[in-house]
Amino acid sequence: MGYNWEYGHCYSTLLFLLNSKMNNLNKQKIEELNFILSKINYDKNTQFLDLGCGYGDMSELLHRAGYKILGVDKVNALKFNVPFVKSKAEDFDVSQFDVIISYGLLEFTEDPIYLLNKLNREMKKDSILLFAVPNVCSLSRRIKCLIGKNPNRERESVTWDFTFSDIERILEDNWEGRYEFIITHNIRIKNIKIPTLKNFSNPIMVICKNDKKI
Repeated sequence: MGYNWEYGHCYSTLLFLLNSKMNNLNKQKIEELNFILSKINYDKNTQFLDLGCGYGDMSELLHRAGYKILGVDKVNALKFNVPFVKSKAEDFDVSQFDVIISYGLLEFTEDPIYLLNKLNREMKKDSILLFAVPNVCSLSRRIKCLIGKNPNRERESVTWDFTFSDIERILEDNWEGRYEFIITHNIRIKNIKIPTLKNFSNPIMVICKNDKKI
């Protein structure tokens, strides 16, 4: 299946950060995407997929930077004008993409293990999967519990909770060591970054490489 790729203007991610208010973009999302992309090799020919794109924040950042990006979600809740296909993640063919970003999707799926297995089967050789899920044991959630607040925002819509150990068990079954955690070792409280231990950090960010033999 082919797509009519659109191109945004070639601004740097740093410019997004400086002009985040003007661009209606979340500063934290910009910093997180900048941090994640610093871990991989990519160029203007890289085909990005934003799987479970939600409002389209990540898609918009990449689109405005001039990269080929397609957003996919089961509902169209986009706040930005970016290339989009309406589809469940479990039904979408990911085989033509170089980098798949899935930020805050797995905790809402019916079967995250099935989805990760599907991605592992379909992704082309040397493609990259970057995903992030909330850490149920993060320091910020523990603090909320101590003061009597519900640590799970929008709890009724979340299907799964994850810890670092949970993600390790899932990935060892289908990615066989071809993954690593991206650890920031800090949490954010009202825009203040506080260093913390791995198991307290939030979110859990993972990079997986599909370097299987063909």
